[in-house]
Amino acid sequence: MNLPTFLILMAVVAIVGLIIWKMVKDRRAGKSHCDSCGNADCCMTRAEMENCSKAGKSVS
Repeated sequence: MNLPTFLILMAVVAIVGLIIWKMVKDRRAGKSHCDSCGNADCCMTRAEMENCSKAGKSVS
């Protein structure tokens, strides 16, 4: 493995690590990737749908 390949590999690993760190940090802070229950692009889990129906929001 030559130096440029190694440097690119390290950059990619660092970027992926930062993304994962940010996701874990947001999850621990209680932030959700889906702020509105009516968002069609939102990945709806059973718990999210139950929370939306309790809040009186429509689930699309």
